[in-house]
Amino acid sequence: MKETLYRLCPRCFRAVPVHSGEHFCANDGQKLLERCPKCQTPIKSPYFRFCVRCGLEYSWLKTQNLQVGFKVAEG
Repeated sequence: MKETLYRLCPRCFRAVPVHSGEHFCANDGQKLLERCPKCQTPIKSPYFRFCVRCGLEYSWLKTQNLQVGFKVAEG
């Protein structure tokens, strides 16, 4: 039996199975992560909040994304 891998939204932590074909979060449009950005280990559970190989805390990614803002056009 093949194990299910997941894609995870780094902003809202919404998880979807890789076989769903989704590449962007339906909630906020963020590109979904399929692997840990630090060590490239596949995300094997929709409930993981830490990488099982290197220990990277996925909530750290949420903090990083929220620091990136939009520039308002002045006019």
